[in-house]
Amino acid sequence: MKYQDWQVWGKRPEQLITLEQRAEGNLPEMESTKQLVKIISEVYKPGMQILDVGCNTGHYLKGIRKIDDKLDYTGVDAYEHYINKAKEIFLNDKFAKFHTRDILEPLFPSQKFDIVYCCNVILHLPDFRIAMKNLLDVTKNVCIIRTLLG
Repeated sequence: MKYQDWQVWGKRPEQLITLEQRAEGNLPEMESTKQLVKIISEVYKPGMQILDVGCNTGHYLKGIRKIDDKLDYTGVDAYEHYINKAKEIFLNDKFAKFHTRDILEPLFPSQKFDIVYCCNVILHLPDFRIAMKNLLDVTKNVCIIRTLLG
């Protein structure tokens, strides 16, 4: 992958060591994780499939596991180094899957997820419209987007 100027996450992955430490449980949970857990717990029913778009190393999974330890989770990120680290961290979690996918491309053309969330990704993109379409295309019931607006 050739990195564009806006692809800050791909250029300097060593700056995100704190997200890796959160995924491993070595740092306290972020406020955004607490908010996400609250929102998901209000709509989640056992058996639902959850998609985390822009999962990085899977740091939100640690929090949402409190909802259901057998929750069917799929995490995707555009950068293989984060996906490889997530697979390593969650190696023993048989209900978690991780894939390299780009939010600017169709994510899972033949599959829909009950709950899709994308936190703190949209603000880093050059244009949100394609990303929003791709998120909604894989959403069956609920799509949660957390981002800053400027």
